[in-house]
Amino acid sequence: MDALFIDSHLHLQNERYQGRQAEVIQRARTKGVGLLYCNGTCEADWAEVLKLAAHHPEVIPFLGIHPWEADRASPNWEKKLYDLLKNEPVGIGEIGLDRRCPVAPQQQEHVFVRQLKMAIELDRPLTIHCLNAWGRLLEILDGLQAKLPPMMIHSFNGSAEIMAQLLKRGAHISFSARLAEQPKLANCCRSIPADRLLLETDSPDQLRRSLCPEAEDGALNEPYLIPRLYRLAATIRGGKHDKLRQQVYNNGTFFAHSLFSRR
Repeated sequence: MDALFIDSHLHLQNERYQGRQAEVIQRARTKGVGLLYCNGTCEADWAEVLKLAAHHPEVIPFLGIHPWEADRASPNWEKKLYDLLKNEPVGIGEIGLDRRCPVAPQQQEHVFVRQLKMAIELDRPLTIHCLNAWGRLLEILDGLQAKLPPMMIHSFNGSAEIMAQLLKRGAHISFSARLAEQPKLANCCRSIPADRLLLETDSPDQLRRSLCPEAEDGALNEPYLIPRLYRLAATIRGGKHDKLRQQVYNNGTFFAHSLFSRR
C-alpha cells in the first residue's frame, strides 16, 4: 500500500472554511491525503481545532498562540493551554516570532518561551513560525538549555545557512508552495537531509498560481493540493515521487509520534 500524503501544517478551523470543513477534508482524502496537522493560533480557535480532530481521525491537533495574537492572550491563557495539553493528545503550534507584526518583540518572546517550556515538560511536538527573527530564535532555543522535543519550522523562508543551524538543533523543515517561486528555497529543498523534510499547504493561505493555475480569483488553498507540492519537491530533489511520499510520511509520523502514542 502506498504511503499517505501528510499536510504538515494548515488551519482547517479558519473562518474562511466555516461550514465546509468536512467537504475540504473529503476532497483531500480522495487525493490520498491521510494526515492533516491542524494548527490553532489563539485561544478562540482551540475548541474548533479539537472538535475537528474529534470528528475526523486524519486531523492531528496543535494548539498555541501565534505571535500576531500574543498581545490578545487572556490573563489565564497559560493555564488553559497547559490543562488542554495534559488532557488531550495535542501538539503545540502555531507559535513563534515575527518581526513584521505589530506586537512588541518582548511580548512575543514571553508567550513563545512559555509555550516552549510547556512542550519540553510535556514532550509535545512544536510547530514554529519565524519571520525576520532567525538569530533571536536560535538564541532562545539555545538559552533553554534543555533537550528539545521534535520541532518543525513551518513554511520555511530562510537561507541555507539558517537551515543548517536549525538542523543542528534537531528541527524538521517544512516547505510550502513558496518552493515553486523562490530559487533559494529550491536549493534548500534539494540539499536538506531526507529525514528532515516536511511539506505543507498552510491552507487556506498560500495558494500559488504556479501550482494551481486553474484557481479562480479569491479561491482558497486546500489540502487536496498537497500532492502537487510533493511532485515538485521530488523533481527538485531528483528522486521518485513515491519514494519521497514515503519518506515524508515517515518524517511526519516521527515528528508527531508522541501524539499518536497518546491517541
